[in-house]
Parts: sequence; structure tokens; C-alpha cells
Amino acid sequence: MKPLINCNNVHFGVPGKKIIQGINLELMPEDFLVVLGGNGSGKSSLMKLLNRVYEYTEGDIKIAGESIRAYNAKSIRQKIMTISQFINDSLFLNLTIAENAIMIESTYAQINKTPFKKRAFLKELPSYLDEFNPKLAKMLKSRVNELSGGEQQILALALYLRAKPKLLLLDEHTSALDPKKAAAVMKYVDKVIKEQKIACIMTTHNLDDALKYGNKVVAISDGEFIFEAHGAKKAKLKLNDLLEYCY
Repeated sequence: MKPLINCNNVHFGVPGKKIIQGINLELMPEDFLVVLGGNGSGKSSLMKLLNRVYEYTEGDIKIAGESIRAYNAKSIRQKIMTISQFINDSLFLNLTIAENAIMIESTYAQINKTPFKKRAFLKELPSYLDEFNPKLAKMLKSRVNELSGGEQQILALALYLRAKPKLLLLDEHTSALDPKKAAAVMKYVDKVIKEQKIACIMTTHNLDDALKYGNKVVAISDGEFIFEAHGAKKAKLKLNDLLEYCY
């Protein structure tokens, strides 16, 4: 099986400042990688390199064996979905659930050059959302800003996952939620990516989540990986290990 993502000696910076330094990363299909690091460590910059918001300055990033620079914005969106802590990057808060759903679904239909049948989609939408959160299925005419933070995150994931991405990027997506809602969202995310067999990279400050979720973990500091654990090694990690090696 070929890697889905391969980062080979990737560097990124701006004049006078190095932000990402010599990152090497191999992510297989269905891998769940947790990226730990403090503020300014390079976590979010790495994610922005992977979805081509930023352009690396040295090295190369490959998706399914092909340089990421061979992909345009539309083809990147077909393969990679990003959800961050800023829900307004994913949804229009002043529009209804149904209006957001129509916009997202029609956009991906255009990208994939497939017909968008609005009436059939709206008929199917309640039962689809019911699988994720029954409350959402009953609030199609409600504005997104009327939902709780956790409900907004689940709605975004539900609507974008219809596009069947190969890779899900979660950039501190629960950091604005209270612990109970964050835990519910994480449980939901883990279930969905396992069921749909999606690879995932998640940045977080939450050490408990880093221990509980994923089969790989790395820590980044000053743009460099300073610790990695995969498979059985990752499964044996304790909280004190992360505190010692990562912070």
C-alpha cells in the first residue's frame, strides 16, 4: 500500500524567520496522526502546507505519490477537508442549516462535474443529518448561529464528509468548546473516520486526546518534529511520557 501523504524534508518560512524545518512525514490511508505542540510551534503552519494555503520553500509534499503542486485548489478540495476551531471558515453562521448544506453540496457537485439535484438532496438531508445528530435533522430552517459550538462542528463535519475526502485535517477543532462538548465531538470524529476509512491529522493541546485517539503521535517545536510514536509504542504512552518528551 502506498502512502497517502509523504513529506520529504519540507521547509517553510518568511524573510527572517524559519517556521517549518526539515519535516519528514509518511501517512498511510486510514492513519490517524495527532500533532502536539505549543502556540507558535508550527502545528497550524504544517496543516496549511498540507492543504496548500501555504507553499513550502524546500522539499516536497506528495499526495498519493504525486507532488501537491500538481493539484489545483479544486482538486485539493476533492481529496482534503479541513475543519478548524474557527467554524466560520467552514459554515455561514447567518444562513440556515439547509442553506449551508445546499451551498456545500452544489459546490462539490461543480468540482466533481456531477449534476446537483436540489429537490432530491433536500428530501434526503434530514435522514442523513439524523445519523450524526437527530437535533440537526429537525432544525433545517434554523440559522447555524442558533446551534451550540459542538453542534456547529458536527454539522460542518457531516456536510463536508459527504464529499468523501481521503484526508481530514482537524486544526484544534475543539479548542473553543467546553470539555463535555469537546469530548462528544472527538468521540463522534473517531467513529466517523473509522467507519468511512478516512486518514486524519489532528493538531491539539489536549494530552488526553493525544493518548486516547490515533495510531500515531508527533510533537513539533520550532517547526521541527522532536518526538514520534507509532503503533504499539504510541499505545503504551502515558501522560508523563508526553509531558517529558513533548513539553
